[in-house]
Amino acid sequence: MRLPAIALRISRLLHALVLALQGRERLAGLVIERGRIRFAEFRAAVKRSAGTAPATRVDEGAVLFSKDAVQNGVLTQPQALIEALRSLLERGTPRPLGTANVILSLPLVRLVGQAVTIPQRLGRDEAEGALRLAAERILPFPLTEAYVDWEPLAIDDAHEHENSAAVHDTQSFLVVAAHRDDIDPYVHACEAAGLRPVAVEPITSSIARGLKPHPGATYIAVVQEDALLAAGLDASGNVRFLQHRKIPMMTDITARSTQERAERIVAELTSLIRFFRAEVKGPEYGLIVDGILDETTLRDLRVMANSLGVPLWIEEKAHELSRSAARGTALRAALPRSEDRSVSLMAVGTEEAYATRQSAFFLHAALRLIFGAAFIALLFQLGTLAFLGVVERSVRETAEQTSAPSPETLSVFEETERFNAAIRRVTSLLEGTTMPPGIALALMTSAPPGIAVERIAIDAAAEREKIRVDLSVRANRSSNLTAERDVLIQRFTDDPLTIPSDIFLTQGAQIPFVFSFTLRPNFQP
Repeated sequence: MRLPAIALRISRLLHALVLALQGRERLAGLVIERGRIRFAEFRAAVKRSAGTAPATRVDEGAVLFSKDAVQNGVLTQPQALIEALRSLLERGTPRPLGTANVILSLPLVRLVGQAVTIPQRLGRDEAEGALRLAAERILPFPLTEAYVDWEPLAIDDAHEHENSAAVHDTQSFLVVAAHRDDIDPYVHACEAAGLRPVAVEPITSSIARGLKPHPGATYIAVVQEDALLAAGLDASGNVRFLQHRKIPMMTDITARSTQERAERIVAELTSLIRFFRAEVKGPEYGLIVDGILDETTLRDLRVMANSLGVPLWIEEKAHELSRSAARGTALRAALPRSEDRSVSLMAVGTEEAYATRQSAFFLHAALRLIFGAAFIALLFQLGTLAFLGVVERSVRETAEQTSAPSPETLSVFEETERFNAAIRRVTSLLEGTTMPPGIALALMTSAPPGIAVERIAIDAAAEREKIRVDLSVRANRSSNLTAERDVLIQRFTDDPLTIPSDIFLTQGAQIPFVFSFTLRPNFQP
């Protein structure tokens, strides 16, 4: 992982920790359209009213992906969306997405939304049952296959009644329902990409929230290649009617297909305006249109606006309503969850989802802290062991270099060991053997004239209780050798020693003659 990516992750974690300690959560608004993903994030929500400034923007960015991945509001290629979301987290333009917690704004087609008025006196359970009955009445598919939710409309923004007491006796809600099979793939794709959706809302609701309030009823329409997403807003900006419809694809650009598409768009918008006029009384601001508009569609829209008496506003800035959707979703994300009463088309409500995410955040933070501390402790221990190993090895090498004897000293040690071994061997062999006293002196003095004693070798190790003597002499004549032999015999005969064996005379290389004989101390014949 590159260093900037690591720094970005650390920055996000610290920011999320600060917000969590403050009891808030960092959320971004995420708009998924056909071929594009756009996000926006604000620091804090500002109550939208005339003359107020919008919230301060923190981040905004977008990425493109395959248009074939979303068709008629249905996600057909989840993997393409997953890769695009991961790209948005890392390489969004101009900024990457800075948080994993998002509120999704989707271009759902199989969706209905309508304002419903119920008596004020109904309890919570009764009101919920009445709203579900209203949703079931307007749904084109079974209620069990839908995500249904509603948001309250302020009493001042309800229908204008002549009797003000009747206004306060009723309460109005915008009931919205969409097919589960259209929403779940988006949620699963976001989770697979590492995001955590907190709420899901229609893109037209996001656009309405992101628009500047207008003095009068406003109609908005986003024309996509294969769908028309329209909504009706009252003078206070509350969405009171949603109308999402399929329209012919712009695949075959011919005069006939273009005309058919334009007629379908005009018919849907005419139906929306007439229905809204019947439900909501009061002045109108006009119809705001954005999206893929060809000349035929623009011409037919102008004709329709003139016939209905509705001002027509064509957004000159490209994708301006798409940007409004991102801003509107981000404004909702900046609200405290306890104050968010907007529609959420998920298995759990927005506030419940927020509480779950907040608890999960603290749990994950605690686990990361524990594992991080354990990892640091392990690294410290390993580093300490490695340092001690290096020190020990260095001390050992130094000691070996300091105490190692020289080769000359080692040779002396070896000779000394051999010498000591010889002494031990001679000592063991001489145990019990009595060396005749003065034997060496006797041998030296036993030489007659004409005999010179060169060396005397006495070996007491030849055999136990025996002493071998080698007497090396030089003689002028052989008669002197005979005399020496006789002297030896006589010398040791007078002593209490005897010579049991003969005296052998040999001639050596360096010393001419050597007398060899064996003495047996204390021998009794």
